[in-house]
Amino acid sequence: MLLTNAFDPDPRVHHEAVSLVQNGYEVTILCWDRDYKKAAVEVVDGIGVERIYVRSTHGRGTTQMFFLFVFWLKALLRGFSTRCDAIHCHDFDTLPLGAMQAVGRSLAPAGDYISANYRWPVKMKLFDELIAGTARR
Repeated sequence: MLLTNAFDPDPRVHHEAVSLVQNGYEVTILCWDRDYKKAAVEVVDGIGVERIYVRSTHGRGTTQMFFLFVFWLKALLRGFSTRCDAIHCHDFDTLPLGAMQAVGRSLAPAGDYISANYRWPVKMKLFDELIAGTARR
C-alpha cells in the first residue's frame, strides 16, 4: 500500500490493511513521514509499516510537488527492492507512484480515489480505463 501520510495510523488505511491481514495476506505500507515523528520501520496490528522520510510541511500548496516527487523517488527505489503481488494506491497523489511500481511487474495499481472521485468522476473513470488498458499489454 502506498500512502502520503505517516500512518499514525490513518483509520481508513488501517481498517483495509487489518482486514487483509485477518484474511491471510501480508501487507506492507510505504508511507511518507514529513515530520520524522514515527519509527522508520514497525509492525502495527500485523501490518508492516515502512516510513520514508522527506521533511516537509502540510498545506504547502504547489511547492509541495517538489517534496512529493522526492518521496516518489525514494518510495520507488524502496518498492523495487520489495516483492509484491498487488499495489494499492491511497488517494490520487500516490497513483503515479503506483503506476511506476507496476511497470515491469504486470500489475495494475488499485486505488481508492476518495479525495478525487467526488470532484472529477468522469476524469477518474477515464483514468481507471487508461490504467486497466495498460495492465492488459
